[in-house]
Amino acid sequence: MYVIDVVPFVRGAPAETLSYRSKTSIANGTIVSVPLRRRTVTAVVTECISVSDMKSFLKNASFIPKSVIAQTLSHLPPAYYSTALVTACRHGAPKGEVLRQLFTNDSIVAGFPNDFLYGEKFVRKQCEAPYKNRLREYSILFSGAPKKSTALFVVPSIVEAKRLTAHFHCNVVIVHGNQKAHKRQEMIHEAYEAPIVIVTAPYAFIPIKRFSTIVIERESAQAFTNRRYPHTDMRIALFELAKTRRCTLLIGDYPIRIETRIPHGKSMRNIYAKKIHILSTRTNDLRVPEQHYSTLPLPLRNTIQSALDRKERVLLLAVRRGYAATAVCKDCGEAVRDVHGRALSLATQNGKRVFRSADGTIIQRADIHCNNCDSWNLVPLGAGIERVEEDVKKYFSEAELVRFDSDTITSVAGAVRALDKARAQQTILIGTEKLIPWLEPGDLFSTGIIVSADSLLSVPFWRARERFVRIALSLAQHTQHLIIATRHQKDTACQALTQPDMTLFLDEELQLRKELHYPPYDYLLIFRITGNEDYLEQGEILLRDIFTTHTPNRLPDRIITKNKRVRTLIYKQKQLPGENISKRIAGLPHYITHTINGESLW
Repeated sequence: MYVIDVVPFVRGAPAETLSYRSKTSIANGTIVSVPLRRRTVTAVVTECISVSDMKSFLKNASFIPKSVIAQTLSHLPPAYYSTALVTACRHGAPKGEVLRQLFTNDSIVAGFPNDFLYGEKFVRKQCEAPYKNRLREYSILFSGAPKKSTALFVVPSIVEAKRLTAHFHCNVVIVHGNQKAHKRQEMIHEAYEAPIVIVTAPYAFIPIKRFSTIVIERESAQAFTNRRYPHTDMRIALFELAKTRRCTLLIGDYPIRIETRIPHGKSMRNIYAKKIHILSTRTNDLRVPEQHYSTLPLPLRNTIQSALDRKERVLLLAVRRGYAATAVCKDCGEAVRDVHGRALSLATQNGKRVFRSADGTIIQRADIHCNNCDSWNLVPLGAGIERVEEDVKKYFSEAELVRFDSDTITSVAGAVRALDKARAQQTILIGTEKLIPWLEPGDLFSTGIIVSADSLLSVPFWRARERFVRIALSLAQHTQHLIIATRHQKDTACQALTQPDMTLFLDEELQLRKELHYPPYDYLLIFRITGNEDYLEQGEILLRDIFTTHTPNRLPDRIITKNKRVRTLIYKQKQLPGENISKRIAGLPHYITHTINGESLW
């Protein structure tokens, strides 16, 4: 008799593995059917142990596995199962949770055939170019692929999947979450030997007989990281899958993330330098009383009005929803910065107003003086989308206004309607970063404006400057003329956008990350302990017991309620956790969560 641990693939299933009895030994990775809550569901075996080896454990256990495995259905191929185990180890996550995030219920139900073919060797390539250039590269790659092999394109959103499908015209199978269940099952079966398969990230691990190439398109997108804990990074999983299946892995973006580029300091050409212009907003418009502050200084208003007079369209990008606050000096116009020269944003910490750096490690009291002129006359200025919308209505009341953000766009149909409306003449389209993937490559706006690059540079992400450059270059692909409105015109991130060679910015960013021990030089293991003071202290003890030779960076506690706080501890390591440490991290209690190289340290 054996005790079998399984991961059930059904909505509402428990997060942990479930235990069953079996008369025979069942290999790990076997797909079985098991009884659960008066019905039979599909599950994957993760552990099989003889009862004789578990006698002492079963005597003291609070449960007795009574149910019996109903039926063996099929098997996860060794390449897929081993990839899941390595991915779980690299994330310090329970293998059951990683299995559930890598393999959808549709894939498990469809089953995995046993006639997989493997390539000759693993090759990693990168395509760092604008979208249209990447499409040409993909077409060349596909035309030279071996016969009866599959090119798998993994994209971050449904709209990008459909756009890529239209590019290849025929012989394409597309799989995404908006398809009806029976249609998606049909597509998964067709994908097995299709020449081109395009999927969104959750369906990247559908069965493919023989890979020629796995393409991760727009690899910097946050959609590749699962929102649910343990936040599996699909890019890591696909890297391991390509190694196991011995095929080519191609990474495409513009620019590719610095820690992903090979080599990290490789030079990069900016083909949009001539169409990007930096506008200094350090003018009298920003030194008047706060109630007269405008997100659209006079030069920007004149530019917008000229475009509307020519019956052209204008695209405005705001950093995010709300009223994003960046503090500036009303006397000299300089933004508040830390000792490293990075802009600080205004935040609330323990009920008090403070200045916080982009990575969350620098906290200064809000009563500090200006770094430049020592003035106390500092004012928070925001350029969230609501503030921009107010100013557009104020100055351009006769223009057609279309707003595109998560508050106004809640469905695919709503997004399509908004973009159709934005194609009319004399239209101003205002959006957040959410808008960019929806913009069609050939549909150019005459003028594009990043309304407040300052707020974008000071958001609490350690990749803030890299992210700013990527957003600007993405917008440049959809506009004839792009204006960056900023007070930081001397920042190398801004200067790089107007230069054909971006090497200076990349070198400076790499040097800063090296000094701060950020990727690609170290991995950031970010642990968050949530609870009262007892939980926080116990959590720190557990982590100290795991990382005996490392001292973490501890960020100020974030207050949730009167008796509940979040404590963030950051461990910087040269390598990802090994198998033993990974198992201990995976076994931490539920009130301790973690991410690896997360965008935000908070």
